Amino acid sequence: MAADMPGTPFATCIYAVLDPAEGECVFARAGHLPPVITAPGEDTMVIDLPVGLPLGLGSASFEAATVKLSAGATIALYTDGLVESRSRSFDCGVGALCAALERSAGPLGEVCETITRELQLDSEDDVTLVLARVPAARSGTSSFPGGSPATPGRDGR
Repeated sequence: MAADMPGTPFATCIYAVLDPAEGECVFARAGHLPPVITAPGEDTMVIDLPVGLPLGLGSASFEAATVKLSAGATIALYTDGLVESRSRSFDCGVGALCAALERSAGPLGEVCETITRELQLDSEDDVTLVLARVPAARSGTSSFPGGSPATPGRDGR
């Protein structure tokens, strides 16, 4: 699929499957930036995952890694345009993202908008931030409408 993209011979990708009932997430990276995870009362962390080649750069295999998450943990997936620019290094930008996540609370949509506005320095690159949160209380019952999440790749109908 990446080889058929016009003008771009490759693309980075991060794939995540979150299981909120078990409090874990499985990640696989294809040259993309590592996820950041924050949880109430815990240090915010950039997750060190195995890195695969970007999609479209030959045949490659990707190693999946499972990360345990605390109740209330928030996962941040983002593009380099959010954390890096000509005036800010990647490390400084990721540090700013971690700090912004630590002091952010509330609905994920609002948190996402606030952090994006705060960190976006200019429009020299694409800016994407995706947040997901493990429910604060896991009671053994699902918090999904209808009792369970849709099967990946299906809309649940």
